[in-house]
Amino acid sequence: MVANRRHEHGNNSDLVQLFISRLHKEFLITDLGRLNYFLGFEVNYHASGLFLIQSKYAHDILTRAKLLDSKPAATPLSTSVYFTSQGTPFYDATLYRSLVGTLQYFTITRPDISYAVN
Repeated sequence: MVANRRHEHGNNSDLVQLFISRLHKEFLITDLGRLNYFLGFEVNYHASGLFLIQSKYAHDILTRAKLLDSKPAATPLSTSVYFTSQGTPFYDATLYRSLVGTLQYFTITRPDISYAVN
């Protein structure tokens, strides 16, 4: 029943404070209180548990790509179509690479959009 004991410790505020103080002795940290946003995840607290949401992260990606006005599509790409480059390159190669990396990170937690992104 080690798992149950671990779960109980998360609710033990004295033990949590002891853990934080030991971390503070080893590392320069600041306790910012309740977690609200971290690594693209919004954290909402409810009586039944925590809910992780990535809508802000997705919105930020669309904003950076200047695609907020784009229209959604149920099937964005046919699996049998292949594209070749016939236009001008993306105006900012660094931004393009950054957006690709951001989308790759996003698909780790959203397998439902993984095919469309890749």
